[in-house]
Amino acid sequence: MLLRGGQGDLCFTAAAGKRSGGRTQLWISACRLPVRTEPPALATLRPTPANVHMVSTDTTATKCVSPPTAAATENGGCEHFCREFPDRSYVCFCAPGYGLDQDNSTCLPQVRVPCGRPQIHFSPRVINGLVCPKGHCPWQAMLSENNVFKCGAIVLSEQWVLTAAHCVWRKPATIFNVTVGEHDRTVVEKTEQHRQVVKVFIHPGYNKTNSDKDLAVLKLHRPVKLGLYVVPICLPAQNSSISRTLANVRHSTVSGWGRLSRYGPPATILQRLMLPRVPLQECRLHSKLNITRNMLCAGLKTGGSDACEGDSGGPLVTRYKKTWFLTGVVSWGKGCANENLYGVYVRVSNFLDWIADIV
Repeated sequence: MLLRGGQGDLCFTAAAGKRSGGRTQLWISACRLPVRTEPPALATLRPTPANVHMVSTDTTATKCVSPPTAAATENGGCEHFCREFPDRSYVCFCAPGYGLDQDNSTCLPQVRVPCGRPQIHFSPRVINGLVCPKGHCPWQAMLSENNVFKCGAIVLSEQWVLTAAHCVWRKPATIFNVTVGEHDRTVVEKTEQHRQVVKVFIHPGYNKTNSDKDLAVLKLHRPVKLGLYVVPICLPAQNSSISRTLANVRHSTVSGWGRLSRYGPPATILQRLMLPRVPLQECRLHSKLNITRNMLCAGLKTGGSDACEGDSGGPLVTRYKKTWFLTGVVSWGKGCANENLYGVYVRVSNFLDWIADIV
């Protein structure tokens, strides 16, 4: 699960150079502008007029990504997504299941269980290596192979989950099942929902040699019921400023049932860990690893806190205002929590179109 400071030389599958885990994906809803025609980049999204509003056509207005010093953190004043156009106008729009409030920037839930918002309220502060209280990581799913715990996974919707490609590589869908609403793997808590996997979609560009594009989308044989302990994660919107905004949030949270120590067994109770994002340049410089632009790094230079074997395929999520977004999927690492060796995650924002095409 999440390593709490133990030093490990090898906490990943040697053949592929990665942990047994997964990636994630999901789709975004559509929008239609009230003043101008629907922007081409959003044309593939489903029309939801309440989700979008033209903020301004004034060329002097503050935009999604400018001024440069404030852009990424201010997100154009939009709670979820901001899209800027060549004429310097821009729009606020919301994730699926939300609609814009009268202020044209705040996103209000329009469904019973919207993405990215736990139904159980809690403080966002996370202590390294602590148990994730029940209901606090409701997008976390568990992937089992022949009824044995294998990897983490991520709830995208009632019938779709995301995981790492290496967790399901070259294996039939029929041997996998997914559990949502899980907390303590050793106890039947009556909140668990078990589903058989019926289809596996591995990214066609997946390279098991260097773990690039380590993503797989799984379809469940029937939908799960969303509620207190099962909530889908929000995906960032393509062609909006939210990915830059999230990258400027200092810490993200990873969760899973992976190893707690170098040679220890997987955790029985779901763990979570807050980790700082690490710039690609710094990650490459210190780790000497082959980090592609489809990856992102998180962790401490000094080591001591990291995801580990069994966490693969699980979520790295980032909170912006009231909503949690999926920014990474646990993919691989050289050892667990070692000095100068950060955890490596799939950069979800690079795969939104591919996910949308499937889901």
